[in-house]
Amino acid sequence: MLHVYIDNEFDAVRMHGKYLQQVIAIGAVLCDEQYRFMDTFYALIRPAGFQRLSHHVRKITHLRDEDIRKAEKFPAVIDHLIAWLQDYDDTFQWVMYSFGPDDRRTLCANAAFYHHDSERLFAQIIDLQTLLSSRIKWKGTIFQKTHSLESLKQIYQIHGDVNHNALSDARDLYLIHQAYREDAVLDEDKIAASYELLQKKKREGIRKRQQHQLQRCQALIKEQMGITLQLPPAVLNEWASFHKQLILLAEKKRFLMIRSLRKRTAPLCLKAAYSVNNVSLCCWFRFYYQDQAIFYRITCEYHNIEAIHHFLKQWFTEQENVKK
Repeated sequence: MLHVYIDNEFDAVRMHGKYLQQVIAIGAVLCDEQYRFMDTFYALIRPAGFQRLSHHVRKITHLRDEDIRKAEKFPAVIDHLIAWLQDYDDTFQWVMYSFGPDDRRTLCANAAFYHHDSERLFAQIIDLQTLLSSRIKWKGTIFQKTHSLESLKQIYQIHGDVNHNALSDARDLYLIHQAYREDAVLDEDKIAASYELLQKKKREGIRKRQQHQLQRCQALIKEQMGITLQLPPAVLNEWASFHKQLILLAEKKRFLMIRSLRKRTAPLCLKAAYSVNNVSLCCWFRFYYQDQAIFYRITCEYHNIEAIHHFLKQWFTEQENVKK
């Protein structure tokens, strides 16, 4: 049983009005039954309909358009790969490994596109990314299901940068798997750095979502920003109808002050307004009584802003000569 660590580089090629991910390079590292290194394979591939590499792929792989144009197409290269493997074992007793699901998916899709019978071979590729990431723990807990190849190289203390070359990445996968199987000592400082980076990305993601939510909410109520609204005297005189609708709104949107609202009697005056800061938009209700004023604040979010906005437009009017 031979072990084959495989990696490919691919690019999006426009064909028949749509883009297809096509393999442009493939690399493999071959090992024997004891995972001892035996040989390597590397080849460029010329995709069908190829014109030029995308800027991103050219930048990270350092491949050149002219080299891709000189390469053979997918079926011929894969035939060479299979013949290379058969030179070592013609019984097809190979186990293939990749890092992440993209290699298997892209190779199978390309094989299907060319009606090449290697699709069955590539469909059996084993993805090692989750397995290799499973040893990475922060204070005894797995904090991320999958780590990048670059991060795992650092944590498993394998020297060298990830250079997005199919053969180099296949070799890195082999070395990381070897370190995993040998239960090698991990670099705890790199694990700590990886954990902190993940937390930073989460915080940044939350900040961006909050900002996007704030902008969306502000756009909906922009005509009422900075304006104090007031419940007309006629509605105050018919408090029961308004109060019922206010309770229904609070129940539907699960406002925390609902219990207090149930007991609220008709005030002398009821005002509403929006206020905003860098991270949130709020709607304020001000109940004015003879001897006190009661304030309620509702945080405006995706799930409630339209209902709040509709409610205010239905019941309240702009207070004359009062603007913030």
